[in-house]
Amino acid sequence: MILLRDSDDEQALRYAFGQVFTKFQTSAADHAQAEANRTALWSQLDEMGVLAMAAPESLGGGNASLTQLCVLAEEAGANVDSGGLVEHLTATRFLGADSGTAYGPVPKASSATISLRPSRSGRWPAVLTSAGPSLVLGVHGDAVGILRLAGPPADGHFVGPVRISEVAVDDQSFIRLGPPARFRMVLDTWRVLTAAYLIGICDYLLARTVTYVCDRHQFGKPVGAYQSVAHGLADLPGMISGARLLTGKAAWSVDNAVSRPITDLARNEYTDPGVLAAMALLFAADTANAIADRAVHYHGAIGAAVETGIHNYYRIVRTLPLLAGPMSIQRRELADLILGPTWTSR
Repeated sequence: MILLRDSDDEQALRYAFGQVFTKFQTSAADHAQAEANRTALWSQLDEMGVLAMAAPESLGGGNASLTQLCVLAEEAGANVDSGGLVEHLTATRFLGADSGTAYGPVPKASSATISLRPSRSGRWPAVLTSAGPSLVLGVHGDAVGILRLAGPPADGHFVGPVRISEVAVDDQSFIRLGPPARFRMVLDTWRVLTAAYLIGICDYLLARTVTYVCDRHQFGKPVGAYQSVAHGLADLPGMISGARLLTGKAAWSVDNAVSRPITDLARNEYTDPGVLAAMALLFAADTANAIADRAVHYHGAIGAAVETGIHNYYRIVRTLPLLAGPMSIQRRELADLILGPTWTSR
């Protein structure tokens, strides 16, 4: 049975994580200051045991379910300095899935990241390195494996607070863990957690925008009293709720995978983790883009001002889903999963 509300434990997690991410909330425009804020946040997360939540108890982790990790990801979405947490949780969950990989390769107080695309010409093309990872998980050649980094990649560029880098893969240093097919588990987990992260951004932007249009007055009444603004905001809570429910179902399906999953287009019934994870990410991305657009629009000129930080979320919601490839390609891959590649290639 799929519960449509938080359990008592999940409510407690949501409150505790919300307090932390709110405490370390910042809109610092300077990269040096932003890095100091990020370091403080991640130190607090490590102290709380958050960085080991996805690892099994036998390896010193919290053995959290994907549903519980979604709660964490949602709360993290409100804080721009949490970039890289989803990738870290995804990597540690995979590395702790069996004794052959083990959580041990990720040192304590360090972070891991993933390359969602296979290497090309000896390089992973787009790796999120905001948290200064010491390890990268990805597909290189004929295997999925890990690469330890001596330090954060020297190159890379910032898209708002998110840092994207190319990472050179040294064949001698690359540790092979299994066939590339095993990376499907990584992709499904990342898609679900990224969907939850985007939902957290949606909640934050909607609350902030509603507060602003109620406080901001023009022509003697709040901006939010005008129909064009009120109607534009009225549609958004339903979109967020839909994205949250779909993401919750996707998390449940990944944690409770069945031997014969259902993919029934006619009856709109799906239990396949790959299908639901892809659906959740695409729908959450569409929802986040719509809300970020309206947040910037309804804030007026200050929506694009560096001091407010709204623009950072605008950039994040457009950047994160693209780490897995162009959205048109992701939609085509989902269509292939549902309809079959023969049908979609007509």
